[in-house]
Amino acid sequence: AFHWALGRGERFLGSNTFLTFFAAAYLLAKGVDLGLSFAFARSIDLQIWFFKLFVVTLPGTILAELWVMLWLIGKKIPTLIDNNYRHLNRADNLLSLRRVAAPSRGS
Repeated sequence: AFHWALGRGERFLGSNTFLTFFAAAYLLAKGVDLGLSFAFARSIDLQIWFFKLFVVTLPGTILAELWVMLWLIGKKIPTLIDNNYRHLNRADNLLSLRRVAAPSRGS
């Protein structure tokens, strides 16, 4: 069931590539926002340091987000999409093994 669900999810990602990339960008931005909010709430010194060096820290944060997004779009998400057949095939093989291993009740 796990391999079947994973394969179907990856097939859905492949069918809706634009939505997948959009959702990945949105979740990444929300994650960075929550991470910075949590870090700033915990440490006043971090706030002072971050905003004192704002000319360096803001572009650094944006470049890090951009690098992660390009990695997701260029490598990770297409790999997930391309591997859906492997998971669906494994799920089918496991179901076939279960059918063969089940004792026949009609004999």
